[in-house]
Amino acid sequence: MTTITFRTGKCFICGHKGLFPHMASTNQFGSPDLDMRPPEMLRSTMDMWVQCCDECGYCAPVISKGSPNVNSVINSAEYIKQKSDYVIPKLANQFLRWFIIERSTGHPAEAGWAALNAAWVCDDHDKVTEARHCREKAIDLFHGARKVGISFADDEASESAILIDLLRICGQFQGANAMCEKALKRESVPILKDLVLFQIDLIEKKDINNHCFDEIVEQPHW
Repeated sequence: MTTITFRTGKCFICGHKGLFPHMASTNQFGSPDLDMRPPEMLRSTMDMWVQCCDECGYCAPVISKGSPNVNSVINSAEYIKQKSDYVIPKLANQFLRWFIIERSTGHPAEAGWAALNAAWVCDDHDKVTEARHCREKAIDLFHGARKVGISFADDEASESAILIDLLRICGQFQGANAMCEKALKRESVPILKDLVLFQIDLIEKKDINNHCFDEIVEQPHW
């Protein structure tokens, strides 16, 4: 069961006050997707993962917090254009505004997750093209984070697993397969090896659908 309360938040940018839902507690049943999207009931709380100011359009996980130079970001042409994008679902738009802020203020890992969150929202609205574009943003940011030594997951194996799944879903099979081959050479943990072999099967089938970890347990490949 998910318990929700409401709290007043003051916008970091303009000072406007609003009432925002706050997740007091929740739970999870089942396994996450291979790109780490959580199962229910946590899955259905995404509208509480980002807050948006009704006055200035500032978006952040906590509306009262921000970095010193964020004001220039929300006044940028890119941010203003994103606010007026009515093709993408409203919640995905808010995540993409958070993505722009985090990327522009030098936080590639957080920006990558914001873009991936937007992709999950697009998935729920059958916005296939928009979801792919969001995942492509996440791929670029996660690769960029790794290049400068910034972690975006618990460990290197987890990061590779997430990137493989994003590449596959985006139809970038060659890149996904190359990462699988590298992972197989160094991975000795059975469940992680199963994960890579499962992804290789999906790549060979040109499967771009979402899959969850339970499927690997049900169909061992090592």
